[in-house]
Amino acid sequence: MFQTLQSVAPLQQIIPMGTRSKLSFLTWNTNGFKSKTEKIKTEIERHKCHVAFLQETHINSTDKNAFADFDHWKSFYTKSKTKERGVAILIRKDIVGKSKIFTRRDTRSCYIAVKCTIKGQLYTLVSVYNHQVDSRPLKSLQILLEHFAEGILLIGGDFNIALNPYLDRDSSTKNERHLMLKPSVEKFMTSFHLVDVWRRLNPTARQYTYSNVSNNSNESIKIHSRLDYVFVPEESMQCVESCTISEENCCSDHQPVLFEIRSHTNRKSRNHLDVSGKEEKKDLSKFVSMVSIQWLSCKEKFWDQKIVFSYSQNVFKIMNVMDVQKAIESLAGNEKVERKDGVSLLFYKSYYCALIPYLCAFYHKVLKQQLTIPKSFNKGYAVSQHHYIFNVDYLILATIMARWLSDHLDSHSTDHTVDETTKQNVLFAFKKGPKKVPWNFLKSCFTTEQQREPCLPTKFKIDILENILQNSSDRRHKMLYWGCPLTPVLMRLCLTHIAERFVEKVKQPKAKIHISQDNVIVSLYEKVSSDLLKQAETELPCVHCKFVDELTRVSV
Repeated sequence: MFQTLQSVAPLQQIIPMGTRSKLSFLTWNTNGFKSKTEKIKTEIERHKCHVAFLQETHINSTDKNAFADFDHWKSFYTKSKTKERGVAILIRKDIVGKSKIFTRRDTRSCYIAVKCTIKGQLYTLVSVYNHQVDSRPLKSLQILLEHFAEGILLIGGDFNIALNPYLDRDSSTKNERHLMLKPSVEKFMTSFHLVDVWRRLNPTARQYTYSNVSNNSNESIKIHSRLDYVFVPEESMQCVESCTISEENCCSDHQPVLFEIRSHTNRKSRNHLDVSGKEEKKDLSKFVSMVSIQWLSCKEKFWDQKIVFSYSQNVFKIMNVMDVQKAIESLAGNEKVERKDGVSLLFYKSYYCALIPYLCAFYHKVLKQQLTIPKSFNKGYAVSQHHYIFNVDYLILATIMARWLSDHLDSHSTDHTVDETTKQNVLFAFKKGPKKVPWNFLKSCFTTEQQREPCLPTKFKIDILENILQNSSDRRHKMLYWGCPLTPVLMRLCLTHIAERFVEKVKQPKAKIHISQDNVIVSLYEKVSSDLLKQAETELPCVHCKFVDELTRVSV
């Protein structure tokens, strides 16, 4: 049906190429800037940071060259009319050189985004102050990043919420502002598959970034919360070396959050597809044909089978064009990183208009089971012990299916705040290491979900999910690898069902289940023995069950 272009090189085993180096970052709500410039500068340099994200700088429109004393830094910041806002990004001059730098600023001084090349790697850096009473900037930032973000996306800031009130706060006082902001922050995270980096690396620890004393009814209450976060897209977690919260005294009521990134300076793959910059763009039909021929030639070789597409209205009913486009826009990672099939994320993002009809037709065939899924479709390569890089067409379908499942789970989820009348709180979380889940357990979870109203969407095919998840060596388990968009939502599904079975076993039907991205908390009204926790762990050996009060706590 299609002829192969001469420019498409034979596929070969892809091995990540390039050099590695580490970059140190800091995100910090400084609670002011002008009155303590030297202290802030000393703090940043003491941590030997290459890049600093700052919030609540309080720099106003009359201030000129606020960072004049930062001789070795390039500074990008907002000016605000209101005292409590203002954000900044500082980058050491010696790492950014003379490369082009692009910036976008929020008119309300709640975020700033900087796109630049650091040591040969393109980054989009974002400093955020999520105001307590205004969720509009976060919505605006989401729209901006869909079109502005390139390279590795790193977001640091004060989001003014405790994502998990049981682990990220040590006060039982109800915070209405947190409750209002939480859905908008979670939606923002979902839109780009963002990971709360510190929590991912510390799934059961309790440590805080903010401390204050609140006077309530003539009683002083000391409040500790984790409000400051580092977010990166799921695929970029492979670059994270470490993330820690500073425990040393500093000149703010917030502690700095420090993180290190392994910077990979990748060369473009020898079989990277590229049709840009020539006369093809002048003739739209010729340009679209050029893109599709290159993509199809590459995919047919990789799958080792001929794919013939036919179009009908049904194709777009099963797989909506906007679903595919939004999935492509949400994939924030290194656009030029090498994939096994030789087709980069940059190619999909650059030419999605030409590719979407073919993708919709292919996914339609997959979901309707008219096409056998190629064995290589779900294969990636390991970049760390448990993190994989997958081909983009696989990531798109996994993203869409993950959103269908996530929307379904959200429709049955109820958010709970800390209840003082509960006697015990129990945490369920996956252990570090391989996420090896029996397929029979996953199927039983889906059987239960199909019986809930509203039901799982008919487009979500469980047998297709069975085919696109990687098998263990015994073929009875599914491996949930970091890097696949389905992994976090399937982990959430598993933890929720284990928690529900635990509630049934302890015979406390009024117990509350609090579901977050990385764990599930069960609030019990009667205490239970630790033996019941051990029994709960036997249902899924890769999950542990602990009393929240016994979790590690680090004081501020």
